[in-house]
Amino acid sequence: MKVPTILKVKDVQSDSRFDNIHPNLPQMPCLALLLGSVRSGKCLYEESLIQTDDGLKRICDVKIGEYVNSMNGYVKVLDVIKQGIKSTYQIQLTNGSKLILTDDHKLETSKGMKALRDCNDNYIITQFGKFKISSKRLYGEVMTYDLSVDHPDHTFFCNDISVSNSNLLCNFFLNDSFYKGLFDTVTFISTTLHQDNKGVLLSKYFDCHSIYDDSIIHGIMKEQAQYDREDRPSYALVVDDCLTQDFSKTNAVSFFSTVFRHHCDFYCVSTQSFRAVSGMIRNNANAVFICRQQNKLELDKIAEEYSGMVGGYDNFIKWYKIIHKERYQIMYLDLQSNNHGGRILHNFEKVVWEGNDEEYDMDDE
Repeated sequence: MKVPTILKVKDVQSDSRFDNIHPNLPQMPCLALLLGSVRSGKCLYEESLIQTDDGLKRICDVKIGEYVNSMNGYVKVLDVIKQGIKSTYQIQLTNGSKLILTDDHKLETSKGMKALRDCNDNYIITQFGKFKISSKRLYGEVMTYDLSVDHPDHTFFCNDISVSNSNLLCNFFLNDSFYKGLFDTVTFISTTLHQDNKGVLLSKYFDCHSIYDDSIIHGIMKEQAQYDREDRPSYALVVDDCLTQDFSKTNAVSFFSTVFRHHCDFYCVSTQSFRAVSGMIRNNANAVFICRQQNKLELDKIAEEYSGMVGGYDNFIKWYKIIHKERYQIMYLDLQSNNHGGRILHNFEKVVWEGNDEEYDMDDE
């Protein structure tokens, strides 16, 4: 008698439109779970100079609503963010331009946006041309600020050097290094859409809803079902800050997690409360982005759910603590590959643990 075998569920056919996604990013189709605040912590020294429509100002003196110079002309300031005291570096370019910033702040290079730590031998874009970094030294701990501007590139000139910053959700769809231009349609459902600069920017470029209703997801499913798989428009759906512990788990957000592959390519559920996430969403998520958690109970719940896929509880907690030594970092659990079981990445930039590796060199962190 033949031994019965459990067959794997056949996934949807791969789509060549997504062949060139960087291997450190979630691949399609993806159900991503974003846990915690998505605010960024990349920072610039408070004395750094910004050219505004009202003259040259220190970044700490720039006001919301003013316009600042960038590669795209003058762009409106949506937010001025006091990031606190940070460890910084001073760089000098071959043309003499200097800038004091954190090592993770992104500079515009001839090869796209890169964190300072990754710029190496790249040409840096400035108001006066492209120049390489001639020197870099530890400057010390200083008060830092950042700006959020109303343009999909997020760039502005600081000390004449083109820099960039935004939160993770904006980066996903407005940054060339992520998924910019990859999807035919991007829909955001966010109950906090009009409470911060993120919503102002996203509403300008995408289909956005400030109130959640099941009918929105039902409408997406109905629209996408009209197409054959090979003709179906590429689609991304983000449900942000809709799930709370009072939010019913018998809703379209949860159900859609079981069938999303047949209707959209990237489905992201963002929430401050992991305990509000239904079992259906937890079980189907193949990418988990963990920001710094506000309490141990939330962290323990996340670890209980996913630590078995990334080397166990102790390994999970170890890397969580290492990654979140500094504020505004992302611990990314890549659960998509069947070859190694799972990976842990730091800010999409570095794989710090993979498969059954016993130890990585923590000095690298």
